[in-house]
Amino acid sequence: MPSSRWTEAEQRADAVLNARAFNVEYNAIRGTINGGLDRTTTPAGWVTRDHLMPAALHKVDVVSSAIELPAALRDSGSSDVAFNCLTYTVYAGGWYTLHSETLSGLHEGVMHVEFSAFCWMQPIYGGQNPKGVSFRVLWNGVIMAEVGPLYQSYNNPYIVADFPVAGDGVLSVEFNFSPPAASVDDATDAQFFVGGGNLLAVARWR
Repeated sequence: MPSSRWTEAEQRADAVLNARAFNVEYNAIRGTINGGLDRTTTPAGWVTRDHLMPAALHKVDVVSSAIELPAALRDSGSSDVAFNCLTYTVYAGGWYTLHSETLSGLHEGVMHVEFSAFCWMQPIYGGQNPKGVSFRVLWNGVIMAEVGPLYQSYNNPYIVADFPVAGDGVLSVEFNFSPPAASVDDATDAQFFVGGGNLLAVARWR
């Protein structure tokens, strides 16, 4: 039987994507578009803000209010003095959308997203059925970042994510609260509330 000899393989430069190769190709295309003008061939300060078109390289979207527990999930529960919260009368578990919107006018680039809010959870019967909540950010239905489960009665979830985008899309924020445990939880007890939500989205491209 003939002997075999192992050889060391080498990666082909043109088959591996890396930052240096990307920048070289990008710089060549950019030079063709702008006629070879760059900071070394133009006088200082020749481009002012008046020359720049709004949203030429980025687009910002800010949602600073109205991100809270959806009205369809708010229930007065069994108390006349408590504010309306999620109860197991109207919720049995699973992911539910807090906010969703379509972002348009985007180009291929990178999206930066920040989401923050406050939430409260009822600790009653936590020994028999620990309550927790998770939050996640999605782009076109694909999960970009997730936090949780959070088990403290008071929480301030904060999610930061950066991910590539190819253009317009749908940005969503969802939550998932613990489902009820049989013969433990009262369906009318106030269980969970989330409010004060803020969402920042910055799309950037070159």
